[in-house]
Parts: sequence; C-alpha cells; structure tokens
Amino acid sequence: MALMDEIADIVYNAVNPIGGDNWDVTLKVKAAATKDGYGVTTQSTTSYTGRGFLEDYSDAQRLAGGFPSTDRKIILFDSSFTAGIDPAPGDLITAESTDYEIITIKRDPAEATWECRAR
Repeated sequence: MALMDEIADIVYNAVNPIGGDNWDVTLKVKAAATKDGYGVTTQSTTSYTGRGFLEDYSDAQRLAGGFPSTDRKIILFDSSFTAGIDPAPGDLITAESTDYEIITIKRDPAEATWECRAR
C-alpha cells in the first residue's frame, strides 16, 4: 500500500465513526456524452456510494469567492469510494436527500479528501 493510500485510510478511519448515517453520500459520475444513430446526445451516469459531509460557506468566503448563497461545500472521503474514482465538475452528489452538481473540486495534498463546491 502506498503512503498516500495509508494517509487517506488513517484520515477516514479517524473521522468516520463520528459521522453516523448523515455522512452517507452517492457520487454520480457522468460518462462522456455520445450521439446515437439519430444524432440524439445521451449521457449515462455510474453511481458510487461513500462518505462525506456538507458545510455552509461563511459570508466572507462567499464574498471573496464571488459565488451565490446556494453553493455548499461538500467534503468527500477518498477511502470510502471505489479506488480510482475521481469526481469532476458536472458530476452529481446526493447528500441528505438532495442532489448537488459539482462546480469546482480540489484534492487535499494527502489525497485523503476532495473538497467540492456544489449547487
């Protein structure tokens, strides 16, 4: 196991017990759009379950970032998802019975979490 994988597991195992059921999330990764024989564009999604949590941005963060009050911060734990999954802008996250579309995403230096700005 690589050092980065070990760090991701340590972070996840340290915080997971305190999350309860509220931390259950579904990541819906969109496949590349394709056109059928009639020129109709279709796009499929693949769902992955994992763990994460929602936070609200402060007014200062919203003002500095220039984004609306409807945006939420969603932290996803890498170790809770299937290996090789990389969320991207446009993918969807279902958390607390609400669907959010990823607008931006950052990976922490230890590769233990993704920080998503979603609406």
